[in-house]
Amino acid sequence: MQFDEYVVCDASGVKNVVYDVPSASLDEQLDAIDLQIRSLTDEEIVFDLIGVDVSIANALRRIMMVEVPTMAVETCHIYQNTGVLQDEVLCHRIGLVPFRVNPNDYHFRKSSDIFSSENSLAFQLNVMCPQGAPVMNIYSRMLNWVPFSEDEREACKDPPRLVHDDILITKLAAGQEIEATFYLEKGTGKTHAKWSPVCTASYRLLSILRLKRREDGLLCELTAEELTELRELQSDLTFDPVSGEAAIVRNNAVYHVALERFPEKLEHLRKKRHFRFTVESTGALPALQIVQSALQLLLSKLATLKKQFSLSA
Repeated sequence: MQFDEYVVCDASGVKNVVYDVPSASLDEQLDAIDLQIRSLTDEEIVFDLIGVDVSIANALRRIMMVEVPTMAVETCHIYQNTGVLQDEVLCHRIGLVPFRVNPNDYHFRKSSDIFSSENSLAFQLNVMCPQGAPVMNIYSRMLNWVPFSEDEREACKDPPRLVHDDILITKLAAGQEIEATFYLEKGTGKTHAKWSPVCTASYRLLSILRLKRREDGLLCELTAEELTELRELQSDLTFDPVSGEAAIVRNNAVYHVALERFPEKLEHLRKKRHFRFTVESTGALPALQIVQSALQLLLSKLATLKKQFSLSA
């Protein structure tokens, strides 16, 4: 039985569909796998993962969310806090502040290990609102890195820093003060969301807007008025004269309007085994590094699984 490579969508959503397993050999399936980066900044990456099953796409997404390690505040030593924010709330807020630190330079710290430059980082917050002064805002930039030794300071080419220095942590009234030390440790989102390197990590099947074909095999044609109506949503919308596919659809409303207004001429398809990922970093790691680390972890899991199968054979 031959299955189509597209999922057909109507105005209400995706119709019933069978997600088939290709009859190609393993080598042919591996050769068909591809990854294409569509856009890349330090904060966000958009890429296409082609030729894989939805289970692989979802596994990659889950790894990016909860298994790629970062550094975040885990231990807090509060020596003085006369502000209105309780100790535990203050620690919780600072725990969610993202830090730009390379986690590969540190080991996971065990509960029995002492704090050292190999497993942790120390930041201090020493602030006081002067008597007679108005309310003082305490921002993340007031956290200062404190090396465990001068050797650590000299050896550090890229000092650890805050991702955003304008995060409001708390406020102090006249005479109030905070004196505390916060220790960053290596961890993953499995333990707590503060270690997750992504704000969002999502994927969807590649959407295609295409002109239908008439019974004679020729493409349907949109009138000038119909095309103008669509271009009110996206001014540069064009259709390929051979395939009938829209070149680039940046506004999702175009799909809905096309199906509602011109269902006899246009169709909305989603391509199976072609996933478009959008990954937004918290800033703790560059977006590209998150994807690379997740792929390495996925390969490591597959290697472990293969080894277990070999041992049990």
